[in-house]
Amino acid sequence: IRSNKLSRELTKFRTLQFQEFSNLSSEPITSLFELGAGQGEHLDIFQSLGIKTAGVEGDAQSSAVCVSKGHTVYHGFIGSSANTRFDKTVKFDALASFNFIEHLPKPRETLLKLSQLIIDSGLALFEVPNFDMIIKHSLFNEFIPDHRCYFTKDSFCSLLSTSGFEVISMDTIWDGYVLSAVAKKRV
Repeated sequence: IRSNKLSRELTKFRTLQFQEFSNLSSEPITSLFELGAGQGEHLDIFQSLGIKTAGVEGDAQSSAVCVSKGHTVYHGFIGSSANTRFDKTVKFDALASFNFIEHLPKPRETLLKLSQLIIDSGLALFEVPNFDMIIKHSLFNEFIPDHRCYFTKDSFCSLLSTSGFEVISMDTIWDGYVLSAVAKKRV
């Protein structure tokens, strides 16, 4: 899922997806914050579209790779007392997180803090593994020790809704493996 640098197909898909996401905004998206930035695979694509990029990443080596690519990415987590670089005074036009929310011990708490980083008219693109598909096909191999939460369409919509976002659309992508939600900040 995260192998943009290894897959032309995924890079092409993401580029088109991010262009369409940007077109949904009433104002041009000039800045984007990614929760769980990895090595900047997604931020690279947003940057290529002329968007200023930022984010947080829990792995020190990966955050260093992001910085070397020109992204403003800090090692740490949203809300962590050790990471105060992003607070309520910093506002982004858009937010994103790709297959990371399911790793969070307290996803609602993190998303509530994340919602404070976006402008009132801002959009968000959030993706998680699709538990509906896991159940439907009895894919027990999809139970991964570092996944703390699993989301169906309904439960993911509920999480986003109770975390300060209004879901605009929710689709399944990548042969049904991923739930992809576009949301806006609830003002």
